[in-house]
Amino acid sequence: MSPADIDAITALYPTSPRQLAAQCGESCAAQIGDQAFVDCVNPCVEAGMPGLSAGCASCYGDFTLCIRYTCLTQCALDACGLPCESCPGYDMCFQALSECAGRDSQDCGFN
Repeated sequence: MSPADIDAITALYPTSPRQLAAQCGESCAAQIGDQAFVDCVNPCVEAGMPGLSAGCASCYGDFTLCIRYTCLTQCALDACGLPCESCPGYDMCFQALSECAGRDSQDCGFN
């Protein structure tokens, strides 16, 4: 993550990017196919976090797609809540987000 990406994430406080991505995922739920879903989520995340790079937004889009398949029910209401973060598939999605972003995502820690 670049300093500009970190600034964009910090400016979103008290909402976390994972919560924003979950909201975007809900609004894109009707999209058929993985690529259509991600193509809907990514610009939604970018629009919700001015200054966030497209590359960083795509990390959250991919994270949201992963959650869609593994922990949708647990994460739908609160992407930073214990039911979401303790879902059996969450760790895999979180690890992929951290690898994509180039650092451990700490954005839920802002809340």
